[in-house]
Amino acid sequence: MQELEKLASEWMEAKIAERMANSQRILIEETILDIIRPNKEGRTTTALPNGFRIISTGKTTFKADLLALQEIVADWDTSLVPLKTKVELDETKLKELREYYPKLWLQIAGAIDSKPAKTHISVEV
Repeated sequence: MQELEKLASEWMEAKIAERMANSQRILIEETILDIIRPNKEGRTTTALPNGFRIISTGKTTFKADLLALQEIVADWDTSLVPLKTKVELDETKLKELREYYPKLWLQIAGAIDSKPAKTHISVEV
């Protein structure tokens, strides 16, 4: 148990150091961006005399009221409609099929890859 207590303490110290390092990195990045004033879209490279290169990549993100947008563009040419249909796995449904409908699961199992995710650890005081 003493080893686990020591490891838990070390873990908490490492987490604090990680947060501090992350905060410091973000402050440095903000200062760099204030100095180099990169493009709002695309890549900007700044070469420094010491051989370092600072590369920043600007990007614009978009959000929309999708239902309103669908109504607005309903009669547009489909090649101009700025919407996509995204097909993705429903993990909750997969787990349900695996547990409660094994015959159906067997039909799809060959098309599904599964592997254990990284186990999350937290230490609380």
